[in-house]
Parts: sequence; structure tokens; C-alpha cells
Amino acid sequence: MLDRGARALGLNLTGAARDRFERFLEELLAWNDRAGLTSITDPDEVQLKHFVDSLTLAPLVVRHLAGGSGTVVDVGAGPGLPGLALAIVLPDLEVTLVEATGKKVVFLLHAIKTLALGNARAVRGRAEEIARQPEHRERYDLATARAVGSVATLVELLVPLLRVGGRAVLMKTRTGIDEEIAAAASALDRLRCVVDAVEPVAPPDLCETRVLVVLRKVAATPPTYPRRPGVPARRPLRQA
Repeated sequence: MLDRGARALGLNLTGAARDRFERFLEELLAWNDRAGLTSITDPDEVQLKHFVDSLTLAPLVVRHLAGGSGTVVDVGAGPGLPGLALAIVLPDLEVTLVEATGKKVVFLLHAIKTLALGNARAVRGRAEEIARQPEHRERYDLATARAVGSVATLVELLVPLLRVGGRAVLMKTRTGIDEEIAAAASALDRLRCVVDAVEPVAPPDLCETRVLVVLRKVAATPPTYPRRPGVPARRPLRQA
């Protein structure tokens, strides 16, 4: 199932990548009870709904980052999706996984070591805190999040991590996305970014409800953003 999905996305998995995904699946399910990683436990569903869904980002990453060489930050990484999946298929990519929950960070560190992914690292913290640290603020070429959140909230969490000219890619559902983007107009303006594209996943039968919202950062983030931890989710800028 993973191979079929990858081929449909124009990706040819190497033997090493297949082995890593197989081990990733084993470790994800083995750690699930103790770390609360996923509600999806059927191996076929993990391959489709986690791995293939994460890989829908890969063609876009390759297109925007010179063939897949650059820096990516995955915010709210959870069990490492999409970040670890991207690190597996794009070995020239440098992937930083940001996760606030300690037991999930422990799993990420274990997975990175077990899968021998020298191009991935895990950082514990909330995006609002990480984005104020010089090591991370305005340092990344691309930022993404698979976690649930409105466009307005995700703009404030992701864009401060991007260099000027970098892209944020939001993994969203198709239903209501136009209204959600319209409601985020204030956030887009204040965080100095624009909507470059809303791209359906191709081919659409892989993840028929998914779209990728691509934002481009056009100027430096004002020092007032992001606001305190929790505020972007509780009070999105569209409501400020």
C-alpha cells in the first residue's frame, strides 16, 4: 500500500526507505499504548492515513526546495508525521520536529535513533516559545503542521519560524477551506505572508479530502508575534 501510494505521487522508494518505513510502523505500534501516538492501529491504515498522507507533501517540498535540499520544521509533530516520513524519502532535507508533549518527544528521539536518521532532530517545546529562540526564529525554508488548527492559528504558529521567502504548508481538508482562508486575512497581513496556492493532492484518490495551502513569507515577522503560548489557538488574529 505504501509503495502504491508513493508511486502515485511520483516517488520511487529505495530499499533503505522501505526498510525504514517498516521499522517505523513497528515502533509506532509498539510504543502507542505508552505514548498515546495514534488512534489508527491497523497496519494498512497506518500506511495510507499516516505515511502516504505525509508523503503528499514530498512533491511540493522537492519543487520549492531545490530538489529536496533545505530546512523543514514540523510543528506539533506528534509521532513524527509528516516530518519523519519526509526525512526518510528526502535524505538531503534537514528536518526539525517540534513537539510539546514529553512522552512523544521521547518516542521521536527513539525513532530517529532506531531509524538512523541523521537528517532529523526533535525539539521539545511549544511553537510560540520555539519561535522566540534565535536558533529557530526565521531560520527555516519550509514549515508545516498536520495538527488540527484553523488557518489563522497556524499562520501565527508557523510563519515566525520561516526565513523571508520561505513557505508554510498547511495540510487541510477541502471542505470550507475558502472561508477559512478568508477569515485568516488579518493573520496573513499581520504575519507578513500571502497565499501562494491551494493545491489538491494529486492524484486525488489518495487523499480525496486533502488540500495543501501554501503560504509565502514576504517580510520579517513583527516582534510582537507569536503571542503567548495558547493565545493563537484561543484567540486567532481574525478575532482579535
